[in-house]
Amino acid sequence: SPFIVEIEITGTGDGGVAEGSDTFIATVTRVPTIEIFAGENKVTEEGEEVEFVGSFTRPKGLRDIQYMWEFGDQSVPLIVTPEEGVTRAIATHVYADHRPFPYTVTLTVTAQSDAGEIETVSRLNVFVTESKGLVISGWSAGDTGKTAIRALSGVVQVVGSLIIWLAIFSPVWLIGGAALVFGGRRLRARRQARATARRVEEQSVASGSDEQ
Repeated sequence: SPFIVEIEITGTGDGGVAEGSDTFIATVTRVPTIEIFAGENKVTEEGEEVEFVGSFTRPKGLRDIQYMWEFGDQSVPLIVTPEEGVTRAIATHVYADHRPFPYTVTLTVTAQSDAGEIETVSRLNVFVTESKGLVISGWSAGDTGKTAIRALSGVVQVVGSLIIWLAIFSPVWLIGGAALVFGGRRLRARRQARATARRVEEQSVASGSDEQ
């Protein structure tokens, strides 16, 4: 409801007392309140893509709603004009450098109302750790090519296994094994022949002794 405001002014001078009055109507408009939530604090590695999902309310009477993400690393802010009915503020960002203290991320929602511009702010912290780099045992990397390296590691492991099995069952090894088996048999045959000749010789010597 409008308010009626009355102003009265009284003054004195050489001509005596002077009085004046006026009235006007004042209309008070309730300012809509935008509830906003930027999300929980996050921990990520440098070079990793981080997803931000904030939310906000849309009271009746608002228009020209926009939200803006500021990532705290001097990068260009992301400004979005959401479609009618949308109450989520979504963004992704990559932090190139780690540091011992967090980045402060700010989500700002602005809108126009009958009472003027409305602005609401919410913040969260992002802790960016140093990338572990390429780890041979785990096949991980600290850059955006980590996924490709993981895939490559699987290929390398498969190829390595194939090479090992091929080496085990290759003709060279088969031929070598056959040679070892054949050589062993020949050696046993020679030993048996020598033993047989030795026995024959001993028998001959024994026979000669008996004849004498």
